[in-house]
Amino acid sequence: MGYMVKSIASLPVNDEIDLYVFTINGNFIGGDYELVTKNFEYLAMQFGDSAAIVKGFDEFFSDELSRRYLGKSIDELWDILPALLITDAHPEQISEESLRLLVPLHHVEEKFASFEIFFKELINFTQTKNPQFLEKFQEKGSWVTDVLNIVDLKPNIFGVGVNINAFVDRLRGKSA
Repeated sequence: MGYMVKSIASLPVNDEIDLYVFTINGNFIGGDYELVTKNFEYLAMQFGDSAAIVKGFDEFFSDELSRRYLGKSIDELWDILPALLITDAHPEQISEESLRLLVPLHHVEEKFASFEIFFKELINFTQTKNPQFLEKFQEKGSWVTDVLNIVDLKPNIFGVGVNINAFVDRLRGKSA
């Protein structure tokens, strides 16, 4: 399933969707973001009815999304944009336990060798919820560590904490 929306408020709540892949873009044109744009319809079709890829029309959507899920503006995340945000929560249903994984597009080929492989594994993850996809982001000393430091993985008073281990554990629990 795929949505193109003007704002988070435009995204309908659908109880059948248990995974969202949001694009976070600071008005980038071309490059890695263009690959996502060109494959948007294909990804939406392959995700099926239980997952959705969501793209906003402008920078406002990306900023609103970043603030809601990550507690940071796109200006604060500029060095890692464009990116995909993978989560199990609709923007109106976020909680402390909501899962979040930020994937900077300029590191996809470093991690997966190609966008084709990344898209294939992402599609598989949306369909099977196999935690092996997430485990690829747990390596220490990689770009993921840098991204996670930017997003701040520790629970805190002012922002949203992210815990990838909990993300993997929760998916394992769901798939067991």
